[in-house]
Amino acid sequence: MGELQEATEEIPDQMQEEIDDMISQYDKSDYDAVSFVAPEKGNVNSVQFVIQTASLTLPEEEDEPVEDEDNSFWDRLLQLFQ
Repeated sequence: MGELQEATEEIPDQMQEEIDDMISQYDKSDYDAVSFVAPEKGNVNSVQFVIQTASLTLPEEEDEPVEDEDNSFWDRLLQLFQ
């Protein structure tokens, strides 16, 4: 029992050291945030976000197929009234 106690006696301290090392990787207390608020806005009491997305484009319009120009004058005149 004595050997087991001696072997496991330092486990809590070792675990705490490991936990502290892992937490320190995510510690951002030295991070200096940059404000994107316009300087002419003095007292800003709300949160502002900047979101960048991919550009939006309109789909290209498809050209209507051009019919054969072999139509006679009468054919074209009749097409006006259809």
